[in-house]
Amino acid sequence: KKTGKNYKKDCWQKWPVSLVQGKRKPGAGINPFEPFTVVLKDGFTGVDCVKDNLFSHGDKFGDSRHAYTLGDVTNISIVHYAAHIPKEDRKPMTHKVCFEFCRTVPEMNYFGILNGRECYCAPYYEMMAG
Repeated sequence: KKTGKNYKKDCWQKWPVSLVQGKRKPGAGINPFEPFTVVLKDGFTGVDCVKDNLFSHGDKFGDSRHAYTLGDVTNISIVHYAAHIPKEDRKPMTHKVCFEFCRTVPEMNYFGILNGRECYCAPYYEMMAG
């Protein structure tokens, strides 16, 4: 059976980790990137159907920037498919289309689709009431 890198040898090895980050954590979704350039994820698994706090309060640059509250907490931002893909190049939204976009966005581990059409990528999700 052929696989990529053999990660088994990495088990129990010490890796440098910085626990001192000051008041701000590294900002996923803040730095510019070029979508569809580098594939960073190889698959996805469904999590749940929840209202995501990041969609409501984690958009630093888009239409919800007035409700952005994560700057002093984590300094992250969600990334919208529609903000990076020209209208004429957009495909009808599906899980596959959204994943194929988000898998090329650095530091994004989750994606969501709101109302069946709004794809966004997030470094994490946070369930909220609603």
